[in-house]
Amino acid sequence: WQSTRSSIPKCFRCSFDSLVLLVSWMVWKERNRRTFDSITKTPSQLVALIPEEADAWIAAGFRCLASLTALAT
Repeated sequence: WQSTRSSIPKCFRCSFDSLVLLVSWMVWKERNRRTFDSITKTPSQLVALIPEEADAWIAAGFRCLASLTALAT
């Protein structure tokens, strides 16, 4: 993460950091679902949930992610 972060332009580093946190959070939640609820999603289902969760994070105030989602559309 650190080495990749240093290669990203400064104007996108906050966005990159937020994206790393978001993906880590989603993987952690999936791990908990599998461990405690015996419910699993496929990797493609998990990847499909990330943009939805990003929109929720942006609505909650993670403005740094907004610049990345704008680039993705």
